[in-house]
Amino acid sequence: MTNEFNSRKLTIWRAIKEFGWFPMVLVGIGGFSILSILEKGVFRQPLELVEIFRWPLDGYDRVNRLLGAIVEPLAQPVIDVVNKNFDLSLALDPVWRPTFMLGMVFVVACVRVVLRTRERKLNRILAPFFLGYVLLFALGVGLVPQEESWLTTGFRATQTAGALFAL
Repeated sequence: MTNEFNSRKLTIWRAIKEFGWFPMVLVGIGGFSILSILEKGVFRQPLELVEIFRWPLDGYDRVNRLLGAIVEPLAQPVIDVVNKNFDLSLALDPVWRPTFMLGMVFVVACVRVVLRTRERKLNRILAPFFLGYVLLFALGVGLVPQEESWLTTGFRATQTAGALFAL
């Protein structure tokens, strides 16, 4: 027995629509976040990617720079106060941006589940909490001492691995 659904021709757009565009977007953002973390936080040099992969990663980096232009001027005075009061030399490394975007995949997925279950009151509580948690955690990953040393490298690697496992 064939029904109308199975008899229609399968196209790429129909397959994407049936599979669900939203999970694919989240997977794409997660993948770009991991590539960006590797590029900026681990290898400290641009990855040599095929041009077709480089274009979306460059667009993703533009979005991350916009995010940094909004959040970093707000976070810098707090970092300056901490540096002054505790005699530290912390700086905000740009690796916090892709870590934040990777965490937002989790936040958006949780909010979507809450919206689909129609728990509006819970959504008003959880969404700001998750957003704040992910932002503070990502900024914590980006805070590293300004002087480069084996300790800084180990600290950055530990925080990035912790961020990936926590999220």
